[in-house]
Amino acid sequence: MDPTLLTLAALSLAPTVETRYTIPLAIGLGYDPTLVLIWATVMTIFLSAVLAYGLWLLDRVVRKIHILSEIWEKYIDQARKRAEPYIEKYGAPGLILFVAVPLPGTGVWTGSLVGYVLGMNAKRMMMYTFIGGLIANIITFLTSVGVISLI
Repeated sequence: MDPTLLTLAALSLAPTVETRYTIPLAIGLGYDPTLVLIWATVMTIFLSAVLAYGLWLLDRVVRKIHILSEIWEKYIDQARKRAEPYIEKYGAPGLILFVAVPLPGTGVWTGSLVGYVLGMNAKRMMMYTFIGGLIANIITFLTSVGVISLI
């Protein structure tokens, strides 16, 4: 397998990077834009599912490691503060809006963490973060291929 594809896949799963950076990067590297969008959608489905059903385990492990626990708590607090206006105004579907904004710190990772902290059911959290992630992917894709301009 192409090492560049493996690198792009790993970046797509990384917190704050996710597909909002890897879509333009992959297109810039010459990959077919349509295939990039399909690949980004698959990665978003995968990340949404893994986080929705596995975040409790990550939380349990990280909290046992003192140095990581402090970083984790700061990340949770920042995530909660960023998402709070969306959740307060629109309820749980506000999570979709929060994740859909294609900016750093508003993606599937942060949205899943907020859903987890708020005690959201894993199935709903997965659905909301996937829909938000898909919207962000489409916005990023359309911007990357020059169909829309955000500035």
